[in-house]
Amino acid sequence: MIGFLTCLSHVRTAKLAGFRPIVLTDRRFGLDCLSRYVLHRHILTGQTLDETIQQINQIANHYQIDVLVPADTRFTYLLAQHSAQIKTPVFPLASYEQIRQLANKGTFAEFLLKHQLPLPNTILIHHPADVETLASDLDFPVMIKPPQGEGGQGVQQVATLDELRQKVEQQPMPLLIQEWIPGMDIDLSLIANQGEILAWSIQHSEGEGMRFVEHPEVIRIGQEICRASEYHGVAHIDMRIDDRTGQVNVIEFNPRFWGTLLYSTWMGINFLALGVGMARGETDALKFQPVIGYCQCPYPTASTLIAWICNRFQPPDEWRSRQDGWWNQMLDPMPEWVDWILQHSRVT
Repeated sequence: MIGFLTCLSHVRTAKLAGFRPIVLTDRRFGLDCLSRYVLHRHILTGQTLDETIQQINQIANHYQIDVLVPADTRFTYLLAQHSAQIKTPVFPLASYEQIRQLANKGTFAEFLLKHQLPLPNTILIHHPADVETLASDLDFPVMIKPPQGEGGQGVQQVATLDELRQKVEQQPMPLLIQEWIPGMDIDLSLIANQGEILAWSIQHSEGEGMRFVEHPEVIRIGQEICRASEYHGVAHIDMRIDDRTGQVNVIEFNPRFWGTLLYSTWMGINFLALGVGMARGETDALKFQPVIGYCQCPYPTASTLIAWICNRFQPPDEWRSRQDGWWNQMLDPMPEWVDWILQHSRVT
């Protein structure tokens, strides 16, 4: 059994790997509680850190959980910092100090500069007045973002110096100012073992799905980052290809699972299963093969159900070679249906 600390996509990824997922969460409601694949769901009610860790240990012992998997940033930090107090094997993680350095956009930019890896021109300011001193070094437009944060929270594009002066007065300090690169976003998902990448996928958005590609320079940069930091575990590195020069620039490093995890799983790379194998001392990661192609999420909507019926209850042609992923999604429709109802009820 695999114990998850929140997240629906991890539950479905675990199910595809043949695991029986148990969810441990501090949220009373989440879409994962509507999934038919969740074996048990437990609310963590500890009022202190010690109480939370004690409760995790009790639940893991009761259900004989084989591996604990952190599915978001908070629980990644918790398990990395307090792994010595956790009695159940934990999914491969970097040290707490490594995770903090790489997740912080300011210290990560310093890391990239130290190791001569490509990144946009980046400046960290500690006071709004710093903008005046650094104005001559800025080429607009620029991006402003908090050093800590994820999912695009607090990230804004600024077109002029006057607008920047106004924006920084409204933002908490410190604040990162980064050159905006015209071009295409491209992401590297990976799992590494003590600095060596064992498996990876490279993706960029296309239409309503993800295009998986080969890109030797993206792999080279990712490998240099992992070796220089001796990184251990899963990560998702955001990069951007400059339209003007073709250069790949590193934007940020996410030392955790990513929101589009299921796309790589549907394409045939189950990062969660590889990490569980590492935690168990297995060598499944050595069987990795890179993937190339296009993948669109098979949301269980009315149109996809009609198409399924018209196709004589068979998956669409583009899913024939990976039917398990299609059935995994289509046979677990309740989370998406309830999410759709909740979103539309807020609008009305």
